[in-house]
Amino acid sequence: MDVHQGRHKIKTILALLTAVLLLGGSAFGSVTASMSGTVKDTTGAAVPGATVTAKNVETGITQTLSTNDQGYYSFPTLSLGHYELNVPTGGIPAFS
Repeated sequence: MDVHQGRHKIKTILALLTAVLLLGGSAFGSVTASMSGTVKDTTGAAVPGATVTAKNVETGITQTLSTNDQGYYSFPTLSLGHYELNVPTGGIPAFS
């Protein structure tokens, strides 16, 4: 192997390592939280199809979804922060 081939291999290896570090670092650079639960009415029965809104009180950004047949909801990727949870179905007050 001549000097030119050796330098080319080193450059290739360095380029691959740089790409792995840059791409791999982005996977760890984002920190999120999750929130889930079950919406129930005053009798303890699940509320299917309820609209649930999570509002980040610092940024004002909201995410909205509906509960499933068992009243379950899940926000799997929320930015870190304090949230107000609002379920307008059945007069349930906001929860934060």
